[in-house]
Amino acid sequence: MTLVKDGAARSVILIPDDAPAPVRYGAAQLQHFLAAMSGAKIPIRTPGATAGYAAAIQLQSDSSLGSEEFAIHATGNDRGGAVVIRGGGDRGVLYGCFYLLDEMLGCRWFTQTASLIPRRSSIGVPVGDVRQKPAFEYREPYAAECFVKEWTVRNRLNGSHYPLDASVGGRVEYGPYFVHTFSVIIPPEKYFASHPEYFSMVNGKRMNGYAQLCLTNPDVLRITIDTVKDWIRKNPQATIFSVSQNDTYYFCQCPLCKAIDDAEGAPSGSLLRFVNAVAAAIGKEYPHVLIDTLAYQWSEDPPRITRPLPNVRIRLAPIGACVAHAFDGCPANSHVYANLQAWSAITGQLYMWHYSTNFAAYLQPLPNLNEIGADLPLMKKHGVVGVFYEGDYARGGGGFDQELNSYLMARLMWDPTRAPGPIIREYLRGVYGAGAKGVQRWLTRLHQPSVEHGVDAHIYDGSGAAYLAPATLLAGDADLVGAAAAARPGEHREAVERARLGIQYTRLVQKQPAYAVTGEEYAPEIGPDYQSLESAVTQKIHRYGITQIREGQEVSHFFNWLAGRRVSYPLNTLQDARLRVDVVPALGCRLLSLIDKRFTRNLLQPARLGDDGYPASGGYEESLSAGYHGPGWNAAFVVASAGSDHLSAHAVVGALHVQRSLRLSATSLVLTTTVENRSESPQTVTLRTRPQFAAAPGAVWEVDYKEANGASLKLPRTVGNGKPRDTITLPNTPSTIPDGAWSVNLGDSVVAIQFDLKQVAEAVYDRDTAQGRVNLELVSVPWQLEPGDRATFTQTWTVSS
Repeated sequence: MTLVKDGAARSVILIPDDAPAPVRYGAAQLQHFLAAMSGAKIPIRTPGATAGYAAAIQLQSDSSLGSEEFAIHATGNDRGGAVVIRGGGDRGVLYGCFYLLDEMLGCRWFTQTASLIPRRSSIGVPVGDVRQKPAFEYREPYAAECFVKEWTVRNRLNGSHYPLDASVGGRVEYGPYFVHTFSVIIPPEKYFASHPEYFSMVNGKRMNGYAQLCLTNPDVLRITIDTVKDWIRKNPQATIFSVSQNDTYYFCQCPLCKAIDDAEGAPSGSLLRFVNAVAAAIGKEYPHVLIDTLAYQWSEDPPRITRPLPNVRIRLAPIGACVAHAFDGCPANSHVYANLQAWSAITGQLYMWHYSTNFAAYLQPLPNLNEIGADLPLMKKHGVVGVFYEGDYARGGGGFDQELNSYLMARLMWDPTRAPGPIIREYLRGVYGAGAKGVQRWLTRLHQPSVEHGVDAHIYDGSGAAYLAPATLLAGDADLVGAAAAARPGEHREAVERARLGIQYTRLVQKQPAYAVTGEEYAPEIGPDYQSLESAVTQKIHRYGITQIREGQEVSHFFNWLAGRRVSYPLNTLQDARLRVDVVPALGCRLLSLIDKRFTRNLLQPARLGDDGYPASGGYEESLSAGYHGPGWNAAFVVASAGSDHLSAHAVVGALHVQRSLRLSATSLVLTTTVENRSESPQTVTLRTRPQFAAAPGAVWEVDYKEANGASLKLPRTVGNGKPRDTITLPNTPSTIPDGAWSVNLGDSVVAIQFDLKQVAEAVYDRDTAQGRVNLELVSVPWQLEPGDRATFTQTWTVSS
């Protein structure tokens, strides 16, 4: 049935005088794109005003159809006829209009700037009937590239974060908070001081700050119900309200909560009983509202007994899933798949919250296209009714393949029975033009380790992931260089250059300069390849308006990191006839090496590329808290005095002045740290020492010490759970803590550490057999320092055969 013949309009678009805004929007979009295709502007008129035209496109709202359902009935022939598009709810007619343009006439909207609008002088629609509704009621690829009204509505997405106003029928509405609402419902800063019982009990203590709630406390339930009712009154357009755990662990283990969780077989038991109670109260007054909660982290496993009420929405969020393989196609996902099946068996209100980027490195390539193509049909099979795929949502976007991910998701969220391969190939041709084949080769290469060798991928993988082997990236870059040469100058070639950024960024991180001791400096070795990569990555980040490289961290941190890779640090060396110690005062007064000259071997673990904090890693460090990398761990110390066998340096860490001295004496190294409170208020300080010793190649190390009760003990190389890495904390009790000294046999040398037992609260034995590393860490008793007070901690390391 012909709409346009030889560039002339043969049809008219008919909408009622009182047509709602989305119907008018759909009519305008039909008019616009039919004109873009053929040059013919089809007029928009009211029903009956068809004089002079042989055919009509009639748009009609139909309450008998579902909220996003549409039906298209086309009759007629080359001489005339009608296309009737009926739709339910606010968006049904609109989606029918875009279905006609998309599926029936071949228009595509790949990205905000890349589309396919076929050019033809005559436009015809096949006669017949189509009736469709989306496979998922809620469809949200959550990436910055999606936050555009036109692209989103044309691809028939309805996510709660999209700028979809009344003109396009709105969106699925959460109100007023999307997720992690416990700390909003009952803020600890408001309630903890007077009601600590409202908050989670962990290890026998109620937790202040960002933890969880005590879900068996009746006041917590009352406050939550009142709060949600207030939200509903203030957000009448919303239909889903989130009562969900904070984004952390620390679920309540008080006797009442624990008893429920034990009976239910999972911590989700007390959570779901609580959410059910909220939903039951809300449902009496607001039967149209759903109460939404998470199955995430500690609550991901479903309970044995309790079932969600019909007005409770479960959002399953498998944050630990492998994103290279389908839930049912990977051993790493067996638990995820079991949970999907278990939740779907007990609720008809199951949403999926999944992930489509590397949150530690948005630009880093992630081989997840196969997973998207396989898991959306699997979700539908197991009763999931809505899908949220979290990607790089930072302002400016730019995350690896987020546009392709989002387009593929949009197509499959509407109809997961479609084959993903043709969707991807069509997208590549539309975005990269003649460069599509080269981009396809790169994507195939990226996914090959997962397809052929079962290599997993996760959303916090580092640049050393197996699927990012340097040879893979180098070959992929060659693929894209060829693609850029083949692509037409302008938009297609620029799209290829943008696709190269992920490879260039990852190669840059992999090639970060290695630090080495050179003369009196600890300096990086910078090659020309690194410099060219750094220049390309920096320029593209600025050109594309990328604001974050890592979730929640502004891009300035990355540029500071790059600048830090070029800094050379002054080195101080202490040595005598037996020992040599290299110290970098500017990196937390870190000891890089403790060399036993008999073997010219460093007894400390060297810094390694890829270490957390590199080059401030390895060796020996101190910090001013019991936790890892506490205050001062990489503070810049200023040298006060130095000689061949001694060093004294100081630093300011917050309100504290820290003085550190090292002195060689025969076969011993004496380390002394003094902390002074120079503020006007009391300060509580804990010192943590962290030596990382390195065993001789092939050596089976052994830690030897006497307990405070006089018993001799040894910690072998493998302890605890037998995993490659173990940590054992020895608390300050007479039966366990070393009695002022412990030592480690590294195979060729023994290092003994002596300390004042009265100053030590914990001794921590941490080891990694793969690295040949063993730590003998000490945590001081807390020092209560009044203004002007000082505390000093001294330890002596002695090296022997």
